[in-house]
Amino acid sequence: MREAPGQNQIEINLLGGGNAYGEAILIHLGYDKWVVVDSLKNPDTKSSVILEYFKEIGKDPNVINLIVATHWHDDHIKGISDIYDSSNCSFSISQALPREYMAKLISLDEFKESENSGLNEFGNVIRRSIERGEPLTRAIQNRPLLELNIEKCIIKVTALSPSDRSIEVFEQELAKILNDAYDMNLACKKVSPNHSSIVLLIQINNTKILLGADLEINADQNMGWSQVCKSSSLPTGKNIEVFKIPHHGSENGHYDSLWQNFIVKDHIAILTPYGRGRKKLPSVKDQERILGTSPKSYITSKSSESSKPKKRDPKVNKILKELSYKVTERKFTFGHIQLRRPVNSKIGGNWEILLHGNARRLRDFNL
Repeated sequence: MREAPGQNQIEINLLGGGNAYGEAILIHLGYDKWVVVDSLKNPDTKSSVILEYFKEIGKDPNVINLIVATHWHDDHIKGISDIYDSSNCSFSISQALPREYMAKLISLDEFKESENSGLNEFGNVIRRSIERGEPLTRAIQNRPLLELNIEKCIIKVTALSPSDRSIEVFEQELAKILNDAYDMNLACKKVSPNHSSIVLLIQINNTKILLGADLEINADQNMGWSQVCKSSSLPTGKNIEVFKIPHHGSENGHYDSLWQNFIVKDHIAILTPYGRGRKKLPSVKDQERILGTSPKSYITSKSSESSKPKKRDPKVNKILKELSYKVTERKFTFGHIQLRRPVNSKIGGNWEILLHGNARRLRDFNL
């Protein structure tokens, strides 16, 4: 059984699906204050890996102070309504998701032959928030989502996106999605690029953590990473020490100005892969680019995990049978990157880095 972090200890947990699909972040801010960002289900137990981790370390989910759903794509949101049901905290979604649009999308999707589980999760969260009489917090650029001052420890969680322009564009796209959804017996389509994705800056005394969600670069300078770098909430100078790389390391999430102006040289980069479809992320070129900028990079798993039984030499199978051994394939194992250090650490202080399950150094990604 793993041990819970100490009261005066920061803990960053990035969890990713062993099949290179899914992402969840859990951060202990210190003094039993926790933030959840996105969610992932264990396909074997059908339970949120965040809730399973809390059970493992002997913590009640009611210690969670804030849940943030960065966007509505399935690989970031499965099981998030279960976490909300099990806790008593505020829930934040993008300002680019107006309630009236979401209500229409959810109601439409309930009657489609192909369901969008991301919309189902949002529907469950909205219903639960109405039952509680607690409105969802709307994230928009420069809005603080959580502010605490405990034992002389100053904690702040701030949204750095979406920008006003991103919200405007996304609402236009939502209108088109609604029109298409009325005409086709299909689940509501995802929107790409991820204009509305929520980037978060987490500050715990001197420690600054940037969570890039799936935000991408954009030709429009009032959107995407160019606009984030103009945010008044982003501290000047190179002082971000941990960076959750956006969009699974894809080139469309890379913005040079961010590394050049805001991230310390000796930082830690963490990310999850994406193994669905023809284009798996990160590509070999993506890995080379990331490692060139972030030598201390860690990923939750390799590009894909085969669910098919491995082929063995018939002679080996015969010997195993004669010895009465039964060999079964290893079940789903998600990757878990864990970083810890004291809340009062100075910039440049050492992090304890623990890799669980399928997690590995990015340089070992293809091994």
